[in-house]
Amino acid sequence: MISLLIFTMIGTFSLLSCEKKAELSFDFQPIETVFFPENKIYVTFKIIPKGGDEPYSIKWHEPSNLQGEGPFTVKIDSDLSLDFEIQDSENEIKHLTYKIVKDTIDSLKYDYRNKFIGNYSCNVRYTYRDTDIDSVRDYFDTLMVTKPEGFLGISVSNKKKSWGMSYNDSNEFYGYHRFVSFNHDSIYFTESGPLGFYYTNSFHGTKIESK
Repeated sequence: MISLLIFTMIGTFSLLSCEKKAELSFDFQPIETVFFPENKIYVTFKIIPKGGDEPYSIKWHEPSNLQGEGPFTVKIDSDLSLDFEIQDSENEIKHLTYKIVKDTIDSLKYDYRNKFIGNYSCNVRYTYRDTDIDSVRDYFDTLMVTKPEGFLGISVSNKKKSWGMSYNDSNEFYGYHRFVSFNHDSIYFTESGPLGFYYTNSFHGTKIESK
């Protein structure tokens, strides 16, 4: 009985001693990719170390301005090579690389307008100027934001009107006497009358439905 117990203990110890730790490696974790006009692409990602023994540290060689695991947001002008070393708590060091290939990034899938599309519940202030006197009225409305064919604009509409808007900047669009910008799930839209019709509708809303 004693010899059997000793054999079992020795066998278990031998089995444990033969277990090999997983080699240091990493997962590339994409968070967000956005494809803008003029071939501007931004990718947000994290590097997740694995294997070896925690905790880990990362030393970046390329891009050399990165620190730690991220998240990082980088502009993709061409193929981007990531070059770094991971070190674990046992001072094991592994040199690793990863390449982000620009031509594999789908402009339709990562269309910059995708996050703007949807319906917004808005507080609206209508202002009309007549002989230096402002007439003001507040009301509620729903704006619908859609993306037409092409890559350089959006459409903003309510039940009565539709306004075509052209790309101005990453989250801004403009049209004739109108302007719209987005901030996370919020919309800011102004629409004014032409000369002789001095009114302005100012919309401030929050997204209530994505498309």
